[in-house]
Amino acid sequence: MPKIKGVDQMSLCIATVTPNGLLVSVDGRGVVQDKDNHVHVITDSARKIYQIDNDMLIFVSGEYTTNIEVVKEIIKSEDKSLRNIEAICRNKYQQFRNLDFVKKWENQMQNLDSELVKGAMPICLNVFQFNGIDYTNTRFIPHNNFDPETMKLTFGKIVLNGIHNNKAANLLKQKRNIVRSLESEINRFTSVYREIEKNHKEVGGNIYHYIMGNGKIEEVAISE
Repeated sequence: MPKIKGVDQMSLCIATVTPNGLLVSVDGRGVVQDKDNHVHVITDSARKIYQIDNDMLIFVSGEYTTNIEVVKEIIKSEDKSLRNIEAICRNKYQQFRNLDFVKKWENQMQNLDSELVKGAMPICLNVFQFNGIDYTNTRFIPHNNFDPETMKLTFGKIVLNGIHNNKAANLLKQKRNIVRSLESEINRFTSVYREIEKNHKEVGGNIYHYIMGNGKIEEVAISE
């Protein structure tokens, strides 16, 4: 997947625990906004998932250049704890605050009902982890000064991160599987992305599916 500079990755990430481990799916759509906030598609294969080690994945959403700087700092650090990730996010955000697009975003940041505002965060990380017993998802966003927001993921529970969460949640309810296998969930998640893509071009493109468990992380499918 190509790395695209200057692109807002208004991403949608869907995750759930399956019999095979934690399934994390993310779209590859990369877009830019013009001065009138019109959205233009730049790529369908943007990279939004980063493997930190065999038990940690990071999903990024928002402005590519600033998010990737944070991810690089995390990868470079020997300390992969959530507290250190929190500190890295805070330090980097202070460095970014003089950038014009960050100043503009801060003036709009309280309007979280706007998908464009949610989708253009300078830093937005979702960390998926497995500790040998439990899967967790921890979110880091500017609105609460990057205090970690951690939830435990259980079998069948769906976690949505990014934009158009409400629409995705409603579609997932309509497309419930009687048997929740890895294959059936990949197909269900892909169908949700395709439905959203019909009316919202900031989501879509290739859909990448990762499975985490048993001390390894694999990309198990790409839905083109």
